[in-house]
Amino acid sequence: MEQNDEKEVKEVKAVKVKKTKKKRNGFVRFLLFILKFILVLLILFAIWCAYSAIEKKNALALLPQDYSVYIHTDSAWKALEPLLDLQAADLLLSDEPLSQFRSLFMDLRSFNLRKSKLVAFAASRKVDAALYEGNAAENFVAIIDMGVFSAFTRPAEFILPLIKIENLSHTRTELSSYFTYNNNGTLYYIKPWHNMVVVSPNPDLFDTALCANNDTSYTRAERELLTQKSKEPIRVVVDAYSLAQSVVGDDPLLSQFANLIDKDTLSVVSFGITDNEVSLLANVPFSVPAENSLSLMMGHDSTMPALLSRLSDVVQYYTLLNAGSLEDLKNALFPYIPAEKNIDGLWKTAESLCKTFFSVSLEDLIFSWTGSEFAAMGVEGQDDPVIVLQVKDEAQRQYVFNKLISSLIINNDNSLIIDGMRIPRLQLPSFLQGILNAFNINIPLPYYIELDGYLYLSESAESLSTIYTTVNDGRRIAKNSNWQAVSKEQSALSTISLFYDLERSIPFFLRSNETFSKILQLYSIGRCDMRVSDGVLTMQLQAVSRRSGDLRQVPGFPIELSGKSGQTLLSENAKKSGAVFWVENGNEIHSLEVSSMKQYTAPLPDNCSICVSPSDKNDGVVWGITEQGAVYLLTRELECLSPFPVITGSRPAAAASAYGTGIVFASDDDSLVFVDRTGSVKTVELNLSGSVKSEPSVSGTTVAVYDKSFTGKIFVVEDGVCVNADQPYSVAGIAFGSPAVLKTKDAQYIAFITQSGNLSVWRDGQLDSTFPKKLDGLFYVNVVASSDAFYAVSADARLYRIGLDGSVLSVDIPQSTAREGFITVADPNKNGIENIYVCADGNTIYGFTSSLELLSGFPLVGWGRPAFADVNGDNNADCFVLTINGNLNAWNLR
Repeated sequence: MEQNDEKEVKEVKAVKVKKTKKKRNGFVRFLLFILKFILVLLILFAIWCAYSAIEKKNALALLPQDYSVYIHTDSAWKALEPLLDLQAADLLLSDEPLSQFRSLFMDLRSFNLRKSKLVAFAASRKVDAALYEGNAAENFVAIIDMGVFSAFTRPAEFILPLIKIENLSHTRTELSSYFTYNNNGTLYYIKPWHNMVVVSPNPDLFDTALCANNDTSYTRAERELLTQKSKEPIRVVVDAYSLAQSVVGDDPLLSQFANLIDKDTLSVVSFGITDNEVSLLANVPFSVPAENSLSLMMGHDSTMPALLSRLSDVVQYYTLLNAGSLEDLKNALFPYIPAEKNIDGLWKTAESLCKTFFSVSLEDLIFSWTGSEFAAMGVEGQDDPVIVLQVKDEAQRQYVFNKLISSLIINNDNSLIIDGMRIPRLQLPSFLQGILNAFNINIPLPYYIELDGYLYLSESAESLSTIYTTVNDGRRIAKNSNWQAVSKEQSALSTISLFYDLERSIPFFLRSNETFSKILQLYSIGRCDMRVSDGVLTMQLQAVSRRSGDLRQVPGFPIELSGKSGQTLLSENAKKSGAVFWVENGNEIHSLEVSSMKQYTAPLPDNCSICVSPSDKNDGVVWGITEQGAVYLLTRELECLSPFPVITGSRPAAAASAYGTGIVFASDDDSLVFVDRTGSVKTVELNLSGSVKSEPSVSGTTVAVYDKSFTGKIFVVEDGVCVNADQPYSVAGIAFGSPAVLKTKDAQYIAFITQSGNLSVWRDGQLDSTFPKKLDGLFYVNVVASSDAFYAVSADARLYRIGLDGSVLSVDIPQSTAREGFITVADPNKNGIENIYVCADGNTIYGFTSSLELLSGFPLVGWGRPAFADVNGDNNADCFVLTINGNLNAWNLR
């Protein structure tokens, strides 16, 4: 029996083992099936990706002809990522046509994953774009080669319509289907096409692009030009005629040179830019008919002007012409000088008078001794320009000058001696001066010297003396550091050469209000050369940034305000401030969204004040309080939130202050009025002898106000209850403003200063043993608190720092008074570093460290209280200020 039982037990165990194995085998088979299925999917996906990477179409097939500018990059990320931090980009995006892209650009600039290799790889796509006549933001076509990522874009037309994406819609017609994306009212048409994605805001250009046969209309030469390899990250091909027209602007004379270029001529432009320097190189084919008078200037190849190697190192700017003799220039340019200048009549009159008084022709007077190089330049430290003429025949020059000097109508003065050198002065005949005036040259009584084959003329004898001395000392412009910085890539050959310093001269191509000109104006010192070789005009520009003051101004500013502003400018109280707010004309609240540069306005029915309270979301960031006691809570776009406006029934006696996420203000009925975000209104009565004239001071749940009366008092409210109603702090003497509240881990301090300079500090309700303390001066502005000290400014503009231990530091603000000044304590970058900003009685704001050292870059032009927000997306706060002349300005503090 026992053996049978054992046998049965073994059989049962065997059956269980078989069942367990069977279950395990079934699970394994299921798992293998899943793995095989996934493997098949991966193989199919890999095949699809490989196909997507291999199956390619030509981007030119999608680009309509007749563009003004063609842009190509092999890697959008490598081309654009370095540009994100450019100051020039801020200026470009502040212009109206492109301002709609500013917010996106600033988001990219502050994108935390900018340095990620994965992001760089994903964004390294080939891009071809073409801009067409008109508004560039509305007339462009962009073709993005998705490469292997087209594995995701190819089926997008089947998948994305099933997914709801905000502002993205899908349209299907009999002939095609595409997506539209609505960006603040602007529609962008998007079409995945093979390995490409086509984008355009212009429906006509979009339809033409989708014909996908545009490449057949390009000539072979055009296709080679557009597809040739380039070492630059961005290659630009432009309509050469349009480029030339944009450079010469409205100048009637220079526009004749632009007309030498055929309208269908393409030109490759090499362009490089950083915050420190910019370079531009364009080669433009042109042709000059023999009968065209400009052939005298442009019909021969450029040579090196000999004057270039002779110029002194004290030259700050020059325009050097090496295009032919004066006679050639006359014959080339006179036909194009505007008729109202009557240049031909002036010449005929001068010719007649010249023969009458000097017995020589005007041609002999001017052309017989002059060579083919001419220049106008400026000398360091001197205002008067210097004119330089090459002398090809010194004996003839002396003969002509003797003819002039010997006449009765020309005065020659050679009595001036500087540094042992005699510098003669010649009175130019009025008829000759009239001809020079046609070219904006005015030197009626020039001094002159002859030096190394060139005649120098200037109204400033000191300039000529400096040139003579420095040239003889071997000091040449090639050793000038500014000239070297902008000449590294320049050729010595030139027909026209311009070296400029914007503090002294502004070349013609920077005098327009075009965005390109504004960008170049960021670079203060530059050199622009034009040279001719084998029927190709080369224009080359190099410029560097050498000014610090003006360049700290944020591009796009100042913004001219439409109305009269007050002195209150506030930034959004958030971790990252996205807007600034101010009031115009008493009752209009204005906001500027700093990322997009969009402005909003909200007119209130009565005069109002504003304040901001903490908000991490755009659910109400600025408060408006009217003089009748109506309270508004507004978004960044100044939309009023429900249940506001709230009628409090109390008229504010002064501006409101932020209290938690709400506000508090003193009313004219002797009470403090608290309003929270739900619209709830709470009133705390105060036993005032006089009235509150200034906004309450707030720190956490503590509110302090000054009862301005013959016997002044300070009342303190904690959590909505006046804690010293029976024994308010007594103030001996006249005073202005509100007390300052400072809280540390150990104690609470309340400070107040009288007009005569008596500073009192109460610690936890008791007068601190080291106070009162007498400060020198009169005080019309009360103290403000930082995290560990108090600050005060006297009427004679002395800024004090008073430590909690009673220690005093001070610094004088030069040439200022502060009877109506402002002190602002701010942590611009919210990194725990507080700075002190003081606006005295004027249009100047000074910035100091907490230890009263002047901050770099200050003072700034502005008045009132500055506000801080990151306007250019570099994760550094910029300083916003209002100015007395009605502007909103912004300064970069880096």
